[in-house]
Amino acid sequence: MNKITKFSAFAILMVPMVWNFEAATVGPALGSLMQAFPNEPALKIQLISTLPFLASVIFSVISGKLANFFDKKNIAVIGLLIYGITGITPAFVNSVNTILILRLLTGVGVGLVLPLPNQIIVEHYEGRERERMLGLATSTFNFANVVISILVGILLVRGWQMAFYSFSFIFVVLLIVAIGLPKSPPIKTDERNNEVREKVKLPKYVYAMALAMTLVWIAFGGFQLTISMFVTKERLAPIYMMGIFLAAPAFGSILTGIIFSKLNNWLKQYYVFSAMLCYAAGFICMYLSQEATLIIIGTLLIGIGSGAMVPYISNLTAIHVNEKQKDLAFGIVTACIHLGGLVSAFILSFIMQLGHATSYRFIYITYAIALILVGVVSLIINTKKRKVSA
Repeated sequence: MNKITKFSAFAILMVPMVWNFEAATVGPALGSLMQAFPNEPALKIQLISTLPFLASVIFSVISGKLANFFDKKNIAVIGLLIYGITGITPAFVNSVNTILILRLLTGVGVGLVLPLPNQIIVEHYEGRERERMLGLATSTFNFANVVISILVGILLVRGWQMAFYSFSFIFVVLLIVAIGLPKSPPIKTDERNNEVREKVKLPKYVYAMALAMTLVWIAFGGFQLTISMFVTKERLAPIYMMGIFLAAPAFGSILTGIIFSKLNNWLKQYYVFSAMLCYAAGFICMYLSQEATLIIIGTLLIGIGSGAMVPYISNLTAIHVNEKQKDLAFGIVTACIHLGGLVSAFILSFIMQLGHATSYRFIYITYAIALILVGVVSLIINTKKRKVSA
């Protein structure tokens, strides 16, 4: 493992700040966008938040493959440049269709960047230190969500455009990455091994982790895509509190990210079960909410549940792949963060139509039940595995 400086470690942890930035900034503005474009259907407005995920899923996998041939630092710089330019441009247009096109291009930039932090962490760290850095990466990503969600929520009184002006922060991250991110060139192989390197086969476990990451973010999308419209429609709180509601999950994720290594070691086979119960409890609070306090408690619990799972899945992926497999493996698994976000919009629409529901409360109780079932199944499976290995 190559030893890196503290500033390089800081630069690595700056990159996760943009993992979900494109959704965290726009999420609080969905209610304002619906008011600004009243003739547009709700699903189309939701796609402003989720459409980047379509391109990012594809380009996250491409990024994993590009890492076999190019330095990861160069990929990060190019990705952040695309991300920043296409992210801020929607503030200057007044057509939903044009905004959607620009948002699709934003997904190209974020997709190139998405898998890189975990790849670089696995390359430079191992053991408990790797667990710590993976946890810190999740915490950093959520810290950015806290700050930007609160700021955007406050600034929305000046117009929905403020959500897109916030993408100027991407250029700050770009500068730090250009200066401090450690060089991570592809693994050198001789000419005979080039064909082997290009046809890396991944263990089935990686695809299981990809599915798990997708499901975690489908559930989170059930919150992120509905909270603004839920609160606006039912008049549960003033508009400036949207940022607080979207920031609360990040506080929960920051907490679990920081203590992930200790929590994982302490809970053992009960880890996933505990995370799912927190996740479900958050959605139950949302279902029962009649005012801001219970919404904040619910969103905090949602953040604890989802935040506990991201470093857990990343760490399991790292454990089950070798050096040649890691770039492609993390490209696929981290792409599923945005795959879940993309699919969630359509699942929300399907569940609402299936239940003939008029309130998002139906979504919240449906997700709570599903998460409890997942938690129980995981507990049974992990308990059996522990008995077999004992």
